[in-house]
Formats: sequence, structure tokens, C-alpha cells
Amino acid sequence: MRLLGILLVVLGVIALLYQGLSFVIPKETVDLGAFAITVYRDYTISLPPVIGAICLVLGAVMILAEPRPYVRV
Repeated sequence: MRLLGILLVVLGVIALLYQGLSFVIPKETVDLGAFAITVYRDYTISLPPVIGAICLVLGAVMILAEPRPYVRV
């Protein structure tokens, strides 16, 4: 459970820093003999900061809620 908490904290920090992903995909190509024209399309996947904050808080709770081993003295 501690490992999952650490992963959630890391993903939450990354989500808060980047807040989205953008990439370009070639859409169509027109070949005019010796020349070629390629049209590119921009895509953006936005990630709300609330999701990053929720992941960060849940990860911290999972790390802190992990039971400690009981040592008898």
C-alpha cells in the first residue's frame, strides 16, 4: 500500500506541474510531383489541477495510514 501511495504522490506532482499533454499528428499529405505538402493537426489533452491535487492527497494518506510494525520492548 505504501508503494501505491508513493506512485500516487509522484503522479499527482507530475499532473500539477504539466497540467496537460499536447502532440502533433500528420493529417494528410498532398504529393505534387517533386513537392509534398503535409498538414499537421495539433491535439491537446488537458488535465485539471484538481485531479493532480486529489492524487497527491490520496497518496499522502495512503503513505501515512500504513500500519507500522509493532515492536515489543
